[in-house]
Amino acid sequence: MSQSGCSGRHRQFPFVKRTATPRKRFSTSEFLGFGWEVLKGIGVAVAALLSFWANQSANEAKVAIDAARVKLDEQGQQYQVDLKVYELVERAIAKQKADDDRQERAAAAMVESLTREPLRSDLKNVLRAHTVDQELIKQIDRANQFDAEDALPVKPQPGAKMGLSGFTDLPLSSAFAQTVDLKAFHLDILYCESRDTDKTEERRIKAEEFRNALGGTANIRVRLLPTLVQARRGYQSASNEVRARIDQPDDLAAAKLISTKLRLEQATNLQIDARRKSYLLILVCA
Repeated sequence: MSQSGCSGRHRQFPFVKRTATPRKRFSTSEFLGFGWEVLKGIGVAVAALLSFWANQSANEAKVAIDAARVKLDEQGQQYQVDLKVYELVERAIAKQKADDDRQERAAAAMVESLTREPLRSDLKNVLRAHTVDQELIKQIDRANQFDAEDALPVKPQPGAKMGLSGFTDLPLSSAFAQTVDLKAFHLDILYCESRDTDKTEERRIKAEEFRNALGGTANIRVRLLPTLVQARRGYQSASNEVRARIDQPDDLAAAKLISTKLRLEQATNLQIDARRKSYLLILVCA
């Protein structure tokens, strides 16, 4: 009885109908609401990102605009200077007295000290073409020759080692002095021209002594610094000194070493335009 009952229950079990728990279905309004929240979140993120980019772009644009404004101001100031120098040259070549060369020489000095290329060369050539002052013609020619030489810098020898950064305070007798290889640098030793030819020769001899003291390598040039060129920014000096770019630590370190070795004035900032690193300037103008 119990067996039949049990088997009966087993026979009935397969026919028991199972019912799955019904899944909750989102209504269209609920689905749209959820999608709208997602879209709002994405929109906020995109807006924040765009705002960040906009701020960055605005800051960069402001920096660029400020730099452009400064450049324009400088160009405007330089234009006014160029105009004044041009008028001075014009008056000099139209002078009434043929024997008055002082105005032409003053104009030539102003051209050298205040103008830039290519206007500088153009105005000098105008003065040269109109002047009868033979000394001024020679000065202009020497300045032009200097520029031609300056356009062909001597390249540092390959394989030279720098090894100067971080040693600016070491004495000359230290390991620092032993590791410096000046072949890694291009040096110009310029001796100032003087009205006194004996003084000019004295400076030339001193410049040669400096070159020999530095080893006389092919990277060292001894050149005359003409009277007119001495009026330019970066070449004005009344002493014996070495100059290097302040944004080049290796150049400054080498300049300090050279100033110690040759007993020169403390290195000052090199202000000559378009100079690359590994360039040093020694002025012999005392």
